Amino acid sequence: MKSITLLILIACLLLSCRESPNVSEIELEENNSFSLQNINKSNTDIDAVQASPSNFKILLDNEFVRVLEYTLEPGEKDEWHTHPAKASYVVSGGKVLVHRENGETIVSEERTGTSSWMNAVGKHYVENTGKTKVKVILTEVKSLTESLHTESLTPDEENQVYILLKKLYKSFSYGNAEEPDWELMRSVFFEGAQFVSEVPEGKTPKPKTIEEFISSWQNSIRNSNSPTIETTERIIDTKTSKIGKSIRVDVVFQASKINDPSPRKYGLDSLILVNDDGVWKILSFIIHF
Repeated sequence: MKSITLLILIACLLLSCRESPNVSEIELEENNSFSLQNINKSNTDIDAVQASPSNFKILLDNEFVRVLEYTLEPGEKDEWHTHPAKASYVVSGGKVLVHRENGETIVSEERTGTSSWMNAVGKHYVENTGKTKVKVILTEVKSLTESLHTESLTPDEENQVYILLKKLYKSFSYGNAEEPDWELMRSVFFEGAQFVSEVPEGKTPKPKTIEEFISSWQNSIRNSNSPTIETTERIIDTKTSKIGKSIRVDVVFQASKINDPSPRKYGLDSLILVNDDGVWKILSFIIHF
């Protein structure tokens, strides 16, 4: 019991949080390309500065961070590269197309004056498809990157995590005027597993158990005066690392509501898994944008 409590505390301290999710539908079709093998940053890292020196300029480099200035002219493409965990600030926005190694392309509207956090990103290159020059300041966090260089998962563990994630996001999925699959959701969590969400600055986070989280979500749906609205959360990337007898999984996603033309919002779900008689289950779930 002490070890479980310690793991929960570690999970809460490691990451900042976001507010509890709205009604959501996760895009995980049976025939899509989602797998740990092709969306984890498992291939060799390709330094962005070395790959595209005309696009990435080093502003600061010390033992803690590396700060880069990234520019991309209209119609220009950079070269294949990867990124460690980083924060970004858009100095000058525009429309870009991200090309991933698996052939997937992602349209992104970079909005001037916005900032975001993203975990490590695998092999990709970016094309400026807009009419304006894009300029972004990237801050790579070395201490976080190094802390994630831990033991690799076995093929069986990778498969179990893949199945768990598929069940988890399927349980979140539903359309208009529907509810999530509560029982499927419960099946991937330990009894008493903890949810942590964003709180106002200066306040102390108050974790919820899986049952409290479900109850809160049910009440928000059933007490609403309007029917639920379909929302999608598309998985962009994942990062897994094995730390002793636990597995940490970070899932980067992009959220959008149906018929909403505004740019998609990036978010990060962070999970700590523990083995229960040969089956990996979620012990803590940290939700943040």
